[in-house]
Amino acid sequence: MNARIALPTRSTIKLALALLTVYLVWGSTYLAIRVAVTGLPPFLLCGLRYLLASLVMGAIAALAGHSRPTGREWGIAGLVGFFMIGAGNGSVVWAEQFIPSGIVSLLTATLPLWTFLLEGLGAGRVSSRRGLVGILAGFAGVGLLLWPQLASGHHAALWAQALVMLGSLGWAAGMLLGRRLPSPASGLYRSAAQMGGSALGFLVISGAMGEPARVVWSAVPSGVWLATAYLVVFGSCVGFTAFSWLAQHARPSLTATYAYVNPLVAVVLGALVLAEPITGWIGAGTLLIVTSVILVLQGGVAGKATRPEDRIPRLFLAGGRAPRA
Repeated sequence: MNARIALPTRSTIKLALALLTVYLVWGSTYLAIRVAVTGLPPFLLCGLRYLLASLVMGAIAALAGHSRPTGREWGIAGLVGFFMIGAGNGSVVWAEQFIPSGIVSLLTATLPLWTFLLEGLGAGRVSSRRGLVGILAGFAGVGLLLWPQLASGHHAALWAQALVMLGSLGWAAGMLLGRRLPSPASGLYRSAAQMGGSALGFLVISGAMGEPARVVWSAVPSGVWLATAYLVVFGSCVGFTAFSWLAQHARPSLTATYAYVNPLVAVVLGALVLAEPITGWIGAGTLLIVTSVILVLQGGVAGKATRPEDRIPRLFLAGGRAPRA
């Protein structure tokens, strides 16, 4: 008797494509940020990036005839974007002035750890043992990454690393908050509103810090503009739309799986393109952090998965592949 081969559903295919997009595109943005921040101040860079991306996404949504959000939906989505992108991405861009892109990407891998803790607190359920072991292993890995700066007294790099971790906590909180509040039905408008809200915050901060006055626009290298364009088109329009869709249709801890793939992509690109060193401390920290995220995603908050997409992480973590048509 021949065994039947289960074919993937349309929703499973969309989930897989969205995950792969976030994995690869956002993994490469750390390199692009590292290049762009050499010619543009961090908060001005973020403001320009998300303002342009917001306008592009809004224009596409309007041309496609998507239903316009209400004023309340615009405001809530913008506020969520301000907290989520402002904290998460703002900390990353600022930190890449002082520490390598690979290190920054590894520190953002603490996102699933924060998500795991916040989900558990919100659900009022006891976390699994495997998840708790993952939490301890993850922060032990972070400790290994922080140790060289602690030992050398390099305070700027240490503060940058701490800020990235706090930014990941802010991103996790914003992601969970966004699932509980009304948002635009259109994914394009939702992305436009969230990026617009963050852009407004970034530009206000940039202006208050006097960043625009310090830029000699004619002297900005072409490579910086190319990197910024890549961040707008791929990092924001393509990557953030995929992420926003995942945040609305998948469990938060599934959405957060990108955090253990992105660092691997970023570390490899940083080493190949920018010759960023991969030390023993980085290698050990990477191993612990990636292992911790896998444990957290496998363990999760105590309780059984009730939806097919809730079980997808086990397929990926086991090294398997989604069935093909």
